[in-house]
Amino acid sequence: MKKLLFLMTGLTTLIYADYNFELACRSDTFQRVEPGGVSFFYFTLTNTGTEPDIYELNCTALSIVPDWSVIYCMRGRCLEPGMPMYDTLTTGEADTTIDIAVYTTGTLGEALIALTARSLGNPALSKSITTRTTNTCAVEENIGESQPPLSAWFINVHQPLNISHTPAWLFDITGRMVIRLAPGKHYLSSLPSGSYLLNHNQRWYKLLLLY
Repeated sequence: MKKLLFLMTGLTTLIYADYNFELACRSDTFQRVEPGGVSFFYFTLTNTGTEPDIYELNCTALSIVPDWSVIYCMRGRCLEPGMPMYDTLTTGEADTTIDIAVYTTGTLGEALIALTARSLGNPALSKSITTRTTNTCAVEENIGESQPPLSAWFINVHQPLNISHTPAWLFDITGRMVIRLAPGKHYLSSLPSGSYLLNHNQRWYKLLLLY
């Protein structure tokens, strides 16, 4: 968009001030994390116009799991969604310090978070990018006819299940998370017998719990 400026110097000279910018996400805008994990989205805001400009940035939680949290940052300053920040850029200058962090919990779900930038030189000019974070393991996407057969573990409730190095997640056959298992030995006597799905180190296993 162009704003017409008039300079009176004996003759009238017409100068066009072109306010424009680009907003880009340098990360994948869809991220899947483990329950309790954090997704990070990194952005670049570039003044592509012919004039210096000030940009209003705002982060909006379009949808989010109630006990998750979001922080967005710019130039070392961090705020919660709904609180604007302002970025001043000269012609051709780019700001790469903008990021959004989505903190998940053990509650499964997803968050849609939008980052919007608006030019104050031309308030009608705004751009927005929406990110998506999920901490569900999407059993239907990982296990199906196209996937290799799952390794099967037969576990007696009186014997410990050993989880090494990194946490694991146990799901029922519908894909609902049952429990998060920290590294170490676990006795599963509190669970009903039957079939479960175990995700450990991004691999799936079929767990048959026996009494």
